[in-house]
Amino acid sequence: MKNINHRQKLEIIRDILELLNKSKDLKHTNIISKANLSSKSCTKYLNYLIKRGYVEKYSSLYLSNMYKITDKGLDLLEKIKKYNELFKEFKDL
Repeated sequence: MKNINHRQKLEIIRDILELLNKSKDLKHTNIISKANLSSKSCTKYLNYLIKRGYVEKYSSLYLSNMYKITDKGLDLLEKIKKYNELFKEFKDL
């Protein structure tokens, strides 16, 4: 039987995208703590999102290994929110 406390993959992706949307730019350690993920899991999800163009990793003169949401990521976040709203009404079935 599946543990109810474990978040589904889509929820984790939504959480990461929401964090990046609200905070604009975050370091890996900030995402780990705010999304309540292990370093390994965070890296796995960030790599997945970067590979598909939803998140961008960048460095500047003063900041390194920063992450930000892309326009494609914002679009995905809106689709996830609509998906959640649509299926929320079926939750009690």
